[in-house]
Amino acid sequence: MWNKQRQTMISFPCSIWDLPISTGIVDILLSSPFEEDSKRRTLVALSEAFVRLQSQGKTKLTINPFIMPASIIKNKTDKYKSQVSADGTVDLRWWDKSDTETDPEERDRRAFTKEERDIIIKAFYEHKNPSPRRLAPLIEFRFLTGCRNGEAFALEWKDVFLGRDKDYIRFSKSYNGMLKNTQVTKTGEARLFKIYPKLNDLLLRIKPDNAKPTDLVFTKLNGKHWDSNAIAKLWLSYDCKRNGVECS
Repeated sequence: MWNKQRQTMISFPCSIWDLPISTGIVDILLSSPFEEDSKRRTLVALSEAFVRLQSQGKTKLTINPFIMPASIIKNKTDKYKSQVSADGTVDLRWWDKSDTETDPEERDRRAFTKEERDIIIKAFYEHKNPSPRRLAPLIEFRFLTGCRNGEAFALEWKDVFLGRDKDYIRFSKSYNGMLKNTQVTKTGEARLFKIYPKLNDLLLRIKPDNAKPTDLVFTKLNGKHWDSNAIAKLWLSYDCKRNGVECS
């Protein structure tokens, strides 16, 4: 294995990929001299691979052995932990935190005003063609969440928690339209997004009564994943038929 920091090759008794899951792969990885970020990304990839293995029924293990230990989470705090007072009452929930104008990371980066947003969404819902109308909920969802394209493309109903105690969306994967596969998110981490009333109304409106947990939340007319290329053609009012391109 290659260590970028030392610019040297480091030898292990055998390849990590040849080790049984039952062996302490996590411990072996953590004891290696690699950079913390490399260890984290490797564990994320192994965890994602295990989830897929589990979903295909190819393992009897019920607990993911590649859960990331807190020891390698670099400068992270629990973003989703509520602030609790000494008497046990919740003072501030994570989604109640207000933006700080002095923090450049929390400043307004909107590309459209609310009025422009609503005009765009309405135009898709009322379009004369079925493909743009099919795209309308996805356009609205992206405006309401600010999530990345690939995260919306890969979203399944099992990632949407609608309920009294659980009302959030879990973004944990991303669909790559060029490679036609589902990958981990750009940051390699799962994020929770609080479902607020306007977003809740959208999700309840588009969720089929017979929706399965593994069904995609957003699909094209043919039932397949959306991708950035198809959306760009509809967003730019591309003449699909004239150019011989399938946009559905």
